[in-house]
Amino acid sequence: MNRKPIFALKLATLVIALGYSLILPVMPFYMENLGAGGRELGWLTAVYALAQTVCAPFWGALSDRIGRKPIISIGIIGYSISLFLFGLASSFWTLFIARSLSGILSSATSVASLAYVGDSSSEEERSKNMSQLGASMSVGVMMGPLLGGILAGYSLALPFFTGAGISFIAFLLILTLLPESIERSGQTEKRKPFDFSDLKSIIFGSAGMVLILIFVVHFCQTGLQGITGLYVVDKFGFSTKQVGVIWMALAGILIVVQSFLTGPLSKKNW
Repeated sequence: MNRKPIFALKLATLVIALGYSLILPVMPFYMENLGAGGRELGWLTAVYALAQTVCAPFWGALSDRIGRKPIISIGIIGYSISLFLFGLASSFWTLFIARSLSGILSSATSVASLAYVGDSSSEEERSKNMSQLGASMSVGVMMGPLLGGILAGYSLALPFFTGAGISFIAFLLILTLLPESIERSGQTEKRKPFDFSDLKSIIFGSAGMVLILIFVVHFCQTGLQGITGLYVVDKFGFSTKQVGVIWMALAGILIVVQSFLTGPLSKKNW
């Protein structure tokens, strides 16, 4: 198979993750400057997850009809705009609106990217390519916090504007380097639109346990991401650079697992 499309998607994913992770060390200090705290940060995390949950099925169905590339592009440019709004924010409610927009549009990128890998990979290589896509994201998440901590030394808003610019670069990479997977693989037939009544059969079917597991993992993960920065700042008085080091360590562990363990373990006959 042609590996160039998958490589382009991995490169764009790395750039997106870099833009995302730039702001991680800054958020506790940014929230405090706006007079907000842990509860408000929890609201931002919750509205982002809620927007993703509600909108992901819509974006997935739309990508079946019009293609993966337009949906991925919409998500990336939307994320760039939301980061720019974060940098301009002068109140918590501005952050809330920007975070809601980010959740709505970022779900487009995540859903369509996974579908793209499924379209472009053989059955034997699909799990490996998906794990490498996750590893590309982890590389960006590992590099971003240190850069964000350094940029925050000049201005707390600078990481947000830099992330917006980096996300826009990812948008250009998608436009110029990524072909449409549905056309390339010949999947041009008309597909059934998503029906919410199908959720019952999915949840209570064979995929139900996997969905429950994914829910538990993400529930714990988002809780950790939402409060870690505030915790180490309040408990230990960490600086933006020190908070960045914590996120780099977490991302490093993810890279090892996704790059060297996920693929081989998925091939084992348990």
